[in-house]
Amino acid sequence: MELIKSTTNAKVKLVCALKDGKGRKNSGLFVAEGVRIVKDATFSPVEIYLTEDHVDFLSRFEGICPTHLVTREVFEKMSDTKSPQGVLGVYKIPDTKVKEPQGDFSVVLDGVKDPGNVGTVIRTAPACGFSDVYLIESADPFSPKVVRSSMGGVFRTNIYIGAREEIINVLHSSNTNICSLDMGGESVFDANVSLPIALVVGSEAQGVSNQMRKASKQILALPMKDDTESLNAGVSAGISMYLIGFKK
Repeated sequence: MELIKSTTNAKVKLVCALKDGKGRKNSGLFVAEGVRIVKDATFSPVEIYLTEDHVDFLSRFEGICPTHLVTREVFEKMSDTKSPQGVLGVYKIPDTKVKEPQGDFSVVLDGVKDPGNVGTVIRTAPACGFSDVYLIESADPFSPKVVRSSMGGVFRTNIYIGAREEIINVLHSSNTNICSLDMGGESVFDANVSLPIALVVGSEAQGVSNQMRKASKQILALPMKDDTESLNAGVSAGISMYLIGFKK
């Protein structure tokens, strides 16, 4: 197997382009980086890139997809992390067209721009039985930062991207109860929610949009002590998903 040594190699340039949203859109591909994420991915990779200290991965993908050995310098060029592990997979972006939920538990990210928060929610959702994640004007779920912080959650959830009205219509047509997480609502610890449910989480700066609030059957809140004004969106979503997912 030939060792790729040049950072100007065409394949290397393609992987580097996937760091950018335009590159992902044009190619329909995204990158997942890291030993554990690539090892546990449920999507078949298009290509795998490895440094020489990870040649043991070659047999894992033999007959599945092309694999390429690259120098550490080349891998650092392709990587989006400060301390790359030396394993990287390229995958096809799944169909994100808005559809009805595939399960009883869904979460809607309404204007959540922070990649870390989006990744945290996508990572936590399947652990709580939330099979569907809807995104409205939120961070790209297939950007390197979101994929990394999701720890492979992008492979284990159904991800849909759409406009508010479109998502509201789909949820209502499937008789899904929309419940927004916002200050002033009923405590999520005490609330009785009926299934199927879609939990809406807004941004820390603006909260849930007025349009989504009006479409909601219930407004839920996390009670807080010591005059705490708000919680990180990923933390709020995680706590609420656990409470709702395991209560039922």
